[in-house]
Amino acid sequence: MGLKDLFKKQETEETAQDKPTFKLGVEDVYKISDDSLDLVVTGNLEGTLKVGDFVWLTNLGDDNGTVRTSAIYAMENAQREKVFEVTNEPVALWLEDAMPLGIKKGTVLHEEGADKEEIYKTFVNTLGNVFVGRQEGVLTQRDIDTLSLADLSEIARVFLLYCHMNASQESPEEHTANVGKIEQLMIAVRDKLLQADELVTVYSKKTEEPYLFSQTQQREEGGFICSSPMIFIAPVAYEERLASRFADTEIFELRRIQKGEDGKGIENFFLETFYQNGATGVHLVTEQTSLAAEGIIAAPDYTGVAEEDIPVTNPDAMRWILLLGQLGFPQTEEQKIMHGLYYRFLCLELPKAKFLTPIKLENADPNAQIDLQSGEKLNVAILPG
Repeated sequence: MGLKDLFKKQETEETAQDKPTFKLGVEDVYKISDDSLDLVVTGNLEGTLKVGDFVWLTNLGDDNGTVRTSAIYAMENAQREKVFEVTNEPVALWLEDAMPLGIKKGTVLHEEGADKEEIYKTFVNTLGNVFVGRQEGVLTQRDIDTLSLADLSEIARVFLLYCHMNASQESPEEHTANVGKIEQLMIAVRDKLLQADELVTVYSKKTEEPYLFSQTQQREEGGFICSSPMIFIAPVAYEERLASRFADTEIFELRRIQKGEDGKGIENFFLETFYQNGATGVHLVTEQTSLAAEGIIAAPDYTGVAEEDIPVTNPDAMRWILLLGQLGFPQTEEQKIMHGLYYRFLCLELPKAKFLTPIKLENADPNAQIDLQSGEKLNVAILPG
């Protein structure tokens, strides 16, 4: 009889106040042996656990979001002593039949019904402790293979924050090394982004296109400037967090972008968003983790293609058209400033843009092949405005 059976009756009879309250972010995972399904996990325990307790396991960064359970049948404290109970210290836990449960660095062990925000805090702190504090921003290939897109984006965010906070104390050599680590982290994030089956993004209700996010700021020397417009992307695991942030349903709408049967759905989405709509990159989950468009997917290469066969696109103009469309008719002073700024940039881009417009040869036979000659008169379709 396993511990799950042995303690099932006890678990059923426990009242809410008797159940332990605890959080533990897994920092390392060890096999017992090749012929055992049990695992040993280590981490810093917040709260109290004892032998025989059930633990709920959450991989917060995984898209499936499944919560699983296991039971503790042995434990060691920080002094590597076998104990029956541990409170608020580093601990090693022996978990029954845990091999199939997908436990990895960053998995959170917690009580049943634990607060999601508390689980999230433990999740992020653990990723920071392991991959920033201990591994100093360096991931092994096994780490990259095991970690999800959400895991990697959080690690990158925490490492970027760490580098920013310690920038003044870095030597030139340390700065160069950290830049290299950031590049490798973002490559791993990019690869996971393109490998995803599904992503969640924020759309504009007004334009029916991915919402372009741009910040407008006043310059010290006078005038205003706005940041390059980017879109927001998140893994499906973070859909609820994204919905909470962009809760105004009159402005925003969340949509899922799927890889599709041909496997090109997400790549095609990025190609259209970057090289037709003019988005300059993505914010992944938060503004702190961003990727430039060209770092995700290269612009289409039309080398050797006849000019008449190249699609007409104007991303440098479209971004300002979409920003104006999102804004609508300006009401406040801030909106009027933004409208003027977007309109000014649009006016700068329009003379460089290419357009398709219907034309008609004056007095032409509609059934005859058109052969333009010098001096021919053309009628161009124009609307009053």
